[in-house]
Amino acid sequence: SACQAVRRWLRERQLPMPDESALVEFVRQLFAAADDAAPMLTTRTFTLRRYRDGVFLAPAKEWVPPASQVIAPGQWIEIAGVGRAGLDAGGSADNGNTVAAAGELVIDFRRGGERCRPVGRPHSVSLKQWLQESGVPPWWRDRIPLLKKAGQIVCIGDLWECTDALKEPGDPGWKLQWERNSTPGSD
Repeated sequence: SACQAVRRWLRERQLPMPDESALVEFVRQLFAAADDAAPMLTTRTFTLRRYRDGVFLAPAKEWVPPASQVIAPGQWIEIAGVGRAGLDAGGSADNGNTVAAAGELVIDFRRGGERCRPVGRPHSVSLKQWLQESGVPPWWRDRIPLLKKAGQIVCIGDLWECTDALKEPGDPGWKLQWERNSTPGSD
């Protein structure tokens, strides 16, 4: 049954079993709820959530984004509930999200209203729209570290770069690295 599959999945991750009646109700909602509904089962240590066609393990607590923080090339920053973000030597423009080295670089998070023009797109797009189109689960959208330069987004995590990020020929550039949390209930 679906309940047994969920229990097995949780056991494999060494997570505590939720209350039986709550698990049964969650599974019932998974099958009965409309496609745009978001059934959820919250425990003290984790939350199970449906998003699109999958069930995800998400944090149990709401996350509050930290203040913006200046980051220097070669530096790594620990971010509670997110993981670590750092800048490493970028190499060629084909080697991931390589940004120009000149200017102060800041790690920040989505606050609302941000826009950028992703590489390969002709116009700017709202960050909210871009994350939705890309299928990023709602509870992770605010947790993706944004690399900014002069107040403009140049990288969205290690996922995408914006056109303002492009380095000049001969500039060694820096690559935003993001090591996501891997603890149970972190996602």
